[in-house]
Amino acid sequence: MASKVKFGIVGCGRIAQRHAEHISAKGELTGVCDVVKAKADEMAARYGAASYYSVEEMLASGHGMDVVAIYSPNGLHAQHSMVGVY
Repeated sequence: MASKVKFGIVGCGRIAQRHAEHISAKGELTGVCDVVKAKADEMAARYGAASYYSVEEMLASGHGMDVVAIYSPNGLHAQHSMVGVY
């Protein structure tokens, strides 16, 4: 049996909540990130994931995420997608 795809989420707002349900049904949510600590902690507790408060911290965690989904506000997508590129 193939192992589940491991996901991380950046941004724990309303749309991320909906997608986290689908992710957890098909994969494994291993890490969530939001600058609002309460949002990250709440989502992490709900799905048994680790919570982080910066993208850099989450990516450096060693949780071996296969996919990182960006659900932060649209204006931050490029910045969050290019972490570690430079």
